[in-house]
Amino acid sequence: MKNILLSGLAALLSLSTKAQNLAQFNAGRQRLERLTTLSLGTWSVGNLAVNGLMLRQSTGEAREFHRMNVYWNLVNLAFVGAGVYQWLRAQPPASYSMAETFAMQQRMEKLLLFNAGLDVGYIATGLYLRERANNEENHQVRWRGYGRALILQGGFLLLFDSTMFFFFNRHGRQLNVWLQRVEPAPTGTGFLWKF
Repeated sequence: MKNILLSGLAALLSLSTKAQNLAQFNAGRQRLERLTTLSLGTWSVGNLAVNGLMLRQSTGEAREFHRMNVYWNLVNLAFVGAGVYQWLRAQPPASYSMAETFAMQQRMEKLLLFNAGLDVGYIATGLYLRERANNEENHQVRWRGYGRALILQGGFLLLFDSTMFFFFNRHGRQLNVWLQRVEPAPTGTGFLWKF
């Protein structure tokens, strides 16, 4: 009877430690999500300020460059707003199950990889617009300015998304260690947690 009681107590302590670790993991993920949103917001506000001022003082290709940067960062601010909205309705870190934690971690990593692919597309589109400007006389100045802006914004976003993926992926490795301890129960009706 003592052995069963001690085994049960050890299992409960293990689950309590796992829950604390899971809460800490989720708190870390939420900090990274806030960092991502704040970083993009800082870039966007800075771009709007600088390019908004320069738009008034420039002409030709430079004016189109600044105009596209303003447009681009207005869209970025909409994404920042969505990120802030997510913060406001986020659950406490301890309230997520292992499955929810894993799904949220995977979702963020996949989103950043998808965005990095889009960023390459933005850069390619910018290069295309610069080349198109050489072959079209009607909107040559606009295409060059817009192309430069897309290359700049796409380049920043590629660096940003790649860096944030690195941080999220590194953080997510803790989950892999926990998941390696889980295996199907011999009866096939549950899972065993090795501790």
